[in-house]
Amino acid sequence: MHHYPSASDLPWREILHPGAKLACSQMTSEPMALIASLANALAQTPPPHMPASLLIGTPFSTATQALPQDMAIATFGGMGAAATMARSRRLTVFPIHYSVSEHWCTKYAADVALLGLARDAATGRLYLGASHGYAIKAARTAKIVVAEVNAMAPCVHGGELPEDLSLTHIVESSYPLVESLTPTAGATERAIATHVATQVQDGATIQIGIGSLANAVAEGLAGHRRLSIHTGLMTEPLWALVMSGAADNSCRRDYPGVSVISAIYGNAALYRVVELNQAVRMAPPAVTHGITSLAALPRFTAINSGLEVDLYGQVNSELAGGRYVGGIGGLNDFVRGAAASLNGLSIIALPARRRGRNGDISGIVSRLSGPATISASDADMVITEFGVASLRGASRAQRAMRLIAIAHPDDREQLEGALASLDIT
Repeated sequence: MHHYPSASDLPWREILHPGAKLACSQMTSEPMALIASLANALAQTPPPHMPASLLIGTPFSTATQALPQDMAIATFGGMGAAATMARSRRLTVFPIHYSVSEHWCTKYAADVALLGLARDAATGRLYLGASHGYAIKAARTAKIVVAEVNAMAPCVHGGELPEDLSLTHIVESSYPLVESLTPTAGATERAIATHVATQVQDGATIQIGIGSLANAVAEGLAGHRRLSIHTGLMTEPLWALVMSGAADNSCRRDYPGVSVISAIYGNAALYRVVELNQAVRMAPPAVTHGITSLAALPRFTAINSGLEVDLYGQVNSELAGGRYVGGIGGLNDFVRGAAASLNGLSIIALPARRRGRNGDISGIVSRLSGPATISASDADMVITEFGVASLRGASRAQRAMRLIAIAHPDDREQLEGALASLDIT
């Protein structure tokens, strides 16, 4: 193993070969110093040394923007910073379920893995930083593994780097992790959150996404008790539920008293508090998103959002205005996990109308404008600020009428008129 004081010292001419495929840690473990060093090296390297592609499933920074335009950037969708990057460069999108991302990454067969790591100052042990995921699988199949150890990245239980994993190059860095900048929830989000809270049982195991609506939902659960957390991202509002005692993880049998997560995404204070905290455990996608794990959780309640829901109950969470702004991610994993859990529940919460480039756009539509991320057969419960539509076990006609009832009042007449053309009975 070769050790370097900084990423700028890396011998990229030795590491790269023409047409190489790179895979990179994602989310809050994104090795931004490595990416910046790679971009600088490629700017000075003759074209024959150009790698073919870099996989970064869900980028949380725009560091990869600096890479050459003719180098393909592969993502799992338009989540995180990917939607912003897609406006200035072409992205290759692989729409896969997050639960199988490790298996898929093995097939991707990266030649070079770029890892973002953390180090326990007391023991010297290396950890995956603030995000788990496919990175370990990528490193297992790669010929070269380049690791960046960020002195400001937290060590989280469950994220220990396997001791048998060989690192080819290791560099030191120190910079703050990407912090979440979520707008404050407005009256609409708070109204939706109030409806959601009425559907969540005490003692449930909850999964909540990110964004202003998700934060409002988490805050709206403050009065609940004996909640457990099993989710993709640990956020500040979710951690507040732990600190208040609302989420004590007392009902889960696999890790009693522990929140199980895939990554941490918040502010500097949250990154500090999870450092080797016994109440938090990171786990790989097969555990956080796998159907077997989710089905075993008590009253698993998945709370997510979407761009639009049609009158069949199908949900588009990927395309808006012809642009990829979302993705599949763990959405279907959680929806189906809730269906498999005893007394589980899947909630899709969204505003009845959202702002578009040319005015307000209805969240309840007669036909989706993009792909059906969630199929009609997986539909369960939809909530807007106007109420709750329970779709599980309902006929197509019942679904349509219940969804129209929670649409924006100004959209209901048009939706009713569309029923005849849809042949919904």
